[in-house]
Amino acid sequence: APPTPCKRFNHSLGTSACGKQKEPDYCSWTWRAKACEGDPPGNFYKDACEWSEAGQRVHLNDTCSVWEKTFSTKHPSKNCDIVAKCAGNSKQCYIVGQVGLNVTDTTRYGKDEKNTLKALKSGLAEGFKVPLGNVDVLQAQGSGWKFNFPTNLAQLVKTSG
Repeated sequence: APPTPCKRFNHSLGTSACGKQKEPDYCSWTWRAKACEGDPPGNFYKDACEWSEAGQRVHLNDTCSVWEKTFSTKHPSKNCDIVAKCAGNSKQCYIVGQVGLNVTDTTRYGKDEKNTLKALKSGLAEGFKVPLGNVDVLQAQGSGWKFNFPTNLAQLVKTSG
């Protein structure tokens, strides 16, 4: 029996299009797919889903281009307006603010920095009615936590292009 076709990017699946692809031992990839998309799973998948072999993030311009220009589909998790409104330079469009939050149960939240930051991001996204991917917590100070602003800022600048 011939090998099954290699999975390709399918924008109609929305956020599921970027799910981890199971890599079979072998699959068929046509010469046309090779010419258009390179090696499986293809450049559309790699750019649209921000997957890089080198472990570097794909620039927002590239991921938005695949979703919105190539497939005429709204990106399911990114705010691609920033590409048009900021001429692709997302560093010019960041709005930074400060929120003070008093937590009464410091024992519960002070011990688990990772989940507390996750909850802060989720709460801010919900409160401001913006996608979770548009929220970054640059600094959070708690019981024994490290001052993480420089690390997060460097990552923010790196990922913004």
